[in-house]
Amino acid sequence: MKQSRIGYNVHGQNIPNTALLDQHIRALNPKAMLFMDALGEAQRYKTMFPDMIVIYREHGEHGDETVHLRETPEQWLNRRAPMATGGIYQYTTNEPGFDERCINWHIELMELAARRNVPLVIGNWAVGNPGPDDWPKARRMLELLDQHRELFVLGLHEYAGGVITSGLHGGYPDRAGVAPGDTSKPGLNLIPRENWPDSVRDVILWHCGRFNFMVGFCRKAGIRPPRVIITEHGMDDLSDIKPWLQTLKTDQRYHNARGWKSIAPQWAEWWAEWWPGWSPESAYFEQLRWANRVIYQNSVVEAQLIFSWGHSSPMWEQFDVAQATELQRLLEVYALQNETGPVVIKPELRKPDGLRIGLKMRLLTPGSLRSHPSEMAPAVDHIGEGVNITLYEHPCVRDNVSGKGFKWCEVVNGDQAGAAGWLAYEGIRIDMRTTQTAEIPVAKPERPDQHEYEFKMKIRVRADTQETAALMARYLTMVTNNAWRELNYSQRLLGAIQQIADVHIETEIPLDV
Repeated sequence: MKQSRIGYNVHGQNIPNTALLDQHIRALNPKAMLFMDALGEAQRYKTMFPDMIVIYREHGEHGDETVHLRETPEQWLNRRAPMATGGIYQYTTNEPGFDERCINWHIELMELAARRNVPLVIGNWAVGNPGPDDWPKARRMLELLDQHRELFVLGLHEYAGGVITSGLHGGYPDRAGVAPGDTSKPGLNLIPRENWPDSVRDVILWHCGRFNFMVGFCRKAGIRPPRVIITEHGMDDLSDIKPWLQTLKTDQRYHNARGWKSIAPQWAEWWAEWWPGWSPESAYFEQLRWANRVIYQNSVVEAQLIFSWGHSSPMWEQFDVAQATELQRLLEVYALQNETGPVVIKPELRKPDGLRIGLKMRLLTPGSLRSHPSEMAPAVDHIGEGVNITLYEHPCVRDNVSGKGFKWCEVVNGDQAGAAGWLAYEGIRIDMRTTQTAEIPVAKPERPDQHEYEFKMKIRVRADTQETAALMARYLTMVTNNAWRELNYSQRLLGAIQQIADVHIETEIPLDV
């Protein structure tokens, strides 16, 4: 079974629902998992998933940020080696300094652990540490990581701030590539989804993807880059863009923009118009998926562990994904699909937010079903000529990103078991004779014959000249006629559309003005 590169950093002191975690992990099948202060859970998972890289972190009373200052490598190994029984990787330190003392401590530890066959995850340095030019002083450590690849993995933490594209090119995400305060250049706005690049091969990555600084040094030094696991991954407060992060809209329960829950209101403001289908959990998923595909795929990184499942203290609650069932489901589906392809979730009979299935109809022209209501969104399916589709009882959405102003409807290709997505209805033709309701009862006309009814509309315009008034009247007439076309797709007429034969609006306006 295919293994997912996305796993979890689990706070073992507070796993709210062990059964849910077990069920989710069976479906996700991640390559790696980390358990903090829960050796029993780590051992249980290694038994349940023998092919999984299971990592145990002991934070304890005194923390593990400075454990290298309190214990010698030999003392540390004597205490932790029994915990590695069964092949459980031991997490050495958490976000220590990248100084000579810490590096030498790890070198000695690795030399001892290699003799005793104890697997280790080394370092686990914070995002921003070490600096791009600091890796040469860890040359011996990198050589040991390469020489004992079956035992040792380099651990790094990589977070984004506010949006997953933070750190690309440097600067603030809405003006990337420009120094903060420099108004002479526009920079790149990496907030809109369509501006997220499909490749970062020639981009400097200061946040997620920072591991490439290490890879670059190794290649220059003739060292094979080591195995890497991102032992903490997700969203956090990052010091180099902190002034920008402080401008973001945050959830009132939190005091700053750190974990994904704290910045959910800002995501809603950014993407509500462009990607109205994105809930906070689906927005988080889309960002994790983009990073997985564009930054980490085909790299030395073997796994990214989302921080966190559960929370050991209230300060970590805004990071917790243990109750994020929509995110979990999206990750499960993604794990089963091609990592470079779109995520297609089969719709349930009722949508999560209560949307109902509306109309079934047959298309006379082919079209592309897209993951989001935009021409720039990836296609998830193709609808051929003559194929039936099912329309959700859901307001149409206008795409204001591409500049074409297309309107989109959420549909299912075929019946309710088909692929769900968004279809632009400009330019498509529908065989109205085949249109039928689904799930929504429609009142049948009492008599089969229909009559034509005439109504008059009067427009009064106060203006300086008749010409300008006539222009406004023509505009209102055009809007009214266009509104009728749009009402064909309005949820309020889904049940009545079959009873209306035609509507036409005329106004008497002199043509010579």
